[in-house]
Amino acid sequence: MDYHGGPVAKTPGHPWWETTEFHSHVYELGELASAVELTVKPWATGPKLDQVSHSRHCILFEQLRYFAYSIVNRERELGSFESFMRSLDAYAYNHNSFLKQGFSENLPLSSIRATVKSVGRWTWDRYTGDRRCHRGAMQLDGSLSLTERQSLAAKRTNELRQKATESKIRAACRQLQDQGKALVRSAIATLAGVSVRTVASYTHILTEVSRPASVSDLRGSSKAMSVPPRQDRSPANPPVQAPVCQPADGRVSGVQSGVHQISAVPEGPQAREPLKREHEDGS
Repeated sequence: MDYHGGPVAKTPGHPWWETTEFHSHVYELGELASAVELTVKPWATGPKLDQVSHSRHCILFEQLRYFAYSIVNRERELGSFESFMRSLDAYAYNHNSFLKQGFSENLPLSSIRATVKSVGRWTWDRYTGDRRCHRGAMQLDGSLSLTERQSLAAKRTNELRQKATESKIRAACRQLQDQGKALVRSAIATLAGVSVRTVASYTHILTEVSRPASVSDLRGSSKAMSVPPRQDRSPANPPVQAPVCQPADGRVSGVQSGVHQISAVPEGPQAREPLKREHEDGS
């Protein structure tokens, strides 16, 4: 195989190479694998203290979380959450020897308790020791096949991703509007962190943001519409006209949003009595 920098593989039958054949047996891959011993790097099963050697809190956190990983499954089967937390407490207290490691002092008791609580709760609730994906987030029916559950999960993931993209584009549009700039797709894509093609797929958001918001003006206008109170319009009780400057219900005129106020219906024997005009009693 030729490359611009030279050959990258040796083909025994190529005329470039002088090949010596000792036998005609063709080895299988399984035979090759059984004859080759490779040094396999062990899994990182311990805390990475070299990266956090500057902090007592980080050192204790790394040591404690790996210890919690090693005992949590056993405690779930044979113990309880309380026994699990007691084991973490004892481990944290025994490893709080930072004074001997060159630090000025050990961690205070409050810091140890906070670290134990954080590591213990997270490990007990979430750690499984399995790198595979968690398929129980939607709590689907166990009778469904794996294909059906994957289809429903993909649909949910797509909806969440779409909502997140809409929020980014809408926030970018608002930011451009606050700056007095035009809603250009390239500018929106830059602020939202998406491609221009993605912005083009959400043109309804641009239309929605560009449309002026409808705000009701609740301030009092010069020509306020007066709503007369309900009265008995029988011949014996003709409708009563309210004075010009004084409403019939006794409220002060000129109050903002007065048309939205509803007067209480009078109760008692005087409910059906006609209203008296001002100075009607002859005084």
